[in-house]
Formats: sequence, C-alpha cells, structure tokens
Amino acid sequence: MPKNLRGGNKSKKKASKHAKVVQRQLTFKEHDQMYAKVIKRLGGRFLQVILEDNTEALAKIRGKLYKRGWMNPGDIILVGLRPSDINVKKKKVDVIHLYKKDEISNLIVYKELDNKFVLGKDTSNKEDCFTFTNDSQETFDFNSI
Repeated sequence: MPKNLRGGNKSKKKASKHAKVVQRQLTFKEHDQMYAKVIKRLGGRFLQVILEDNTEALAKIRGKLYKRGWMNPGDIILVGLRPSDINVKKKKVDVIHLYKKDEISNLIVYKELDNKFVLGKDTSNKEDCFTFTNDSQETFDFNSI
C-alpha cells in the first residue's frame, strides 16, 4: 500500500485553524458609486437593493463576485451606477464589492456610512416606540388553586 503523504481529513481541519487572517484594504466609494443594502435575492445574478438615497434598484452581481461572495438580505454592498439609468425610475446597478462586518463598522467610524442606514431604522422616531400599561384591574387569587 502507498504511504499517505498528505494526511487524512483531520489534518485538513488542523491546518485551517492555524491559517493567518489577512485583512483586506478598505474600499471607499468613488464617483458614480453608492453604498447599498440588499433587500432580497431575486435569483441568479440579480438582487433587489435600496441605495443610500432611499431609492430601490435592481443590482446585477458581476462575474468576479458571482458564486464567490454570497449576498444575503441585510448585507451592505458597493454598487456602480450606470450612466444611462441616472434619471430612470427603476435604476439598474452593478455590484462592485461586498463588505464584511468589520469593514462596515470601519465605514461607520470614518463617517462614510450612516448608522441608521446600516440598521435599517430611524432610532430618533418616537412613534415606533410603545410602552406597556396595566389598564385592567383584574386580580388573581392564588388561594383558589
């Protein structure tokens, strides 16, 4: 029988534990680019996103990112605007970059992204809040048990 030089399944798991984490360079938006939040996947290469200016758009995942970075609802992405679709009601954009969680927090620190946009809600609105009040005067008698 030949000698096993590569190792079995357990050696692969041990090797991945000691892999060095390489931090990517942070990508900021440029001219004709915007930050967007994924609303839902439409199938194939298409996503429904909401842009920074609160308009919805149809995003197409370009070939470099297709099946390499999975985009789920709530993820923050960088999209490129198409010059022909600037004044169109339903915009079409191209996905350029998918941000990880630590990169999103760095963008918030650098004031590139608004925290309200990332969370998806306005925390200053008091109408969304509610309080519990005890309007009923019903009492429960523990002795009746």
